[in-house]
Amino acid sequence: MKLLPILYISVLGVVSGSWGQVSMRYNQLGFSPQGAKWIAVAKARGDSIYVYGAHGVKTGTYPLGPSQFWDASQDSVRLVDLSGITAEGTYSLSLPQSPKSFSLEIKKNPYRTLTDGTLKFFYYQRSGMALLPEFAGAWSREAGHPDTQVKMHPSSLDSGFKSSSKGWYDAGDYGKYMVNSGISVYTLLSLYGKYPERFRSRNLGIPESNNDIPDILDEVRWNLDWMLTMQAKDGGVYHKLTTLRFPGEITPAADTSTRYIIGKTTTATFDFAASLARASLVYRPFDAEFADRCLQAARRAYAWGMANPDVKYNQPSDVQTGQYGDQNTMDERFWASVEMHLATGGKEPEFMRNAYAAQAIAGVADWSRVGMLGYFTVALNPKIFGQFANRAKDNVLRVADELRSEAKANGYRVSIASGEFGWGSNAEVANQGVVLLHAFDLTQDSSYRQTAQNNLDYLLGRNPLGISFVTGFGTKSTMDPHHRPSQSDSVKAPVPGMLAGGPFDGGDDVYNPDKPNESWKCAEYRVKNAPAKSYTDNHCSYATNEVAINWNAPLAYMSGALEE
Repeated sequence: MKLLPILYISVLGVVSGSWGQVSMRYNQLGFSPQGAKWIAVAKARGDSIYVYGAHGVKTGTYPLGPSQFWDASQDSVRLVDLSGITAEGTYSLSLPQSPKSFSLEIKKNPYRTLTDGTLKFFYYQRSGMALLPEFAGAWSREAGHPDTQVKMHPSSLDSGFKSSSKGWYDAGDYGKYMVNSGISVYTLLSLYGKYPERFRSRNLGIPESNNDIPDILDEVRWNLDWMLTMQAKDGGVYHKLTTLRFPGEITPAADTSTRYIIGKTTTATFDFAASLARASLVYRPFDAEFADRCLQAARRAYAWGMANPDVKYNQPSDVQTGQYGDQNTMDERFWASVEMHLATGGKEPEFMRNAYAAQAIAGVADWSRVGMLGYFTVALNPKIFGQFANRAKDNVLRVADELRSEAKANGYRVSIASGEFGWGSNAEVANQGVVLLHAFDLTQDSSYRQTAQNNLDYLLGRNPLGISFVTGFGTKSTMDPHHRPSQSDSVKAPVPGMLAGGPFDGGDDVYNPDKPNESWKCAEYRVKNAPAKSYTDNHCSYATNEVAINWNAPLAYMSGALEE
């Protein structure tokens, strides 16, 4: 059957007052019966909280832990552990001598709807097709950007026009970018590869639902089809497809400016090779012909990248859209070499030799640092990679141990450090969770999994602002993201399932009175010395409230892995 889209989820957690006055901060979607249940309490009165079950019957009194100061938020909270409550139901929480009460829900599989919503987001980002009411509900829209006649920008080193349809809009604008597509595709394919039974018959309510391919793979295929069009005849891969400038707050159909294929880079080419190599493995049971096409394209891209190892992106003077420039190409080469070695069954030694030669620094991944993706692949496939798998495992665990230690040092139990609140800090939290979940897979040490759960709790409300950063999920969630489809439609609620970029005190989008022509920027929202509170739920804030495919992908991975 055809399902309606994921709608706003009401989970009964009542939060009142401004963010700075919220006294209980916790995961607003609730907890599973056997899972850990930590509540962060600010400005507590007394040393315990009261918990009431059905009909106001008191369940117990639970002690508050010691006060813990976090320099990233410049505040202190006290943690209370409600993990001992395992019966399903809705509970009321209150502090002594306080008129406020807060509701918390315990239920089986509280993240199923979140996983579906974060995956459905990619459908809402589709370029080149109309979103019909039967699939998109209130967020239906006309088709925009068919991209059947895209002009080749001089920086592409080609001329004329090219058809480059399908694909996902990268973020809050309508551009399509290769480096972001690479890591996003890989992360979703990894999620499916880890839990195929969980997603094999999952109905996301997209046009391809009920065919013979899992919906998550149907959705990824929409973007893979676009990625394949971005490969040049010589095997290299173009960097991006955008207009010359960002559009205004208009619908996709209203954005009729000329679109260009811009640049050709080593990073885009190796990202393409890595993700298409992985796709060749995942899609082979469903469509061998498509899998062969992916592997062939990956081979051609890999060969071009090795022959052109240092072609970096330089923004042309007439282009003002996102750069995604990266001055280090070795991590992309490492990742691509590893994925090619896996895709060819370890039978072509060249790929392994190149991987050894290009070993990347192991750190939390993002679009510009993909070395950890290669280490994930190596560590999880010891039969293919031999002793190298042990070294890769050590790298994963070293980073995971650092994250686990960081989480223990603050009252929110989140693994992001105060100096890591850059652009897209919420994506950093999610990607850290992906590292922790891989560490759990490699060791079965539950403390890694719990730290990943803590990061998800942070994104869903146990944070200094007491807000769920996922649109449509939670009782106080992001409502006004920097997302043109949501800004230009007639629906008050934004497209659901989107992860906001999160706190960042860079101030790129803060209004400067000396530049009156930029009056569309935000009023000052930064909190001095408190990056974890430097956030505004306003579409003017592209620095803290934009969305992106490479931010949703790790959130989907975390939520999907933590479902059970």
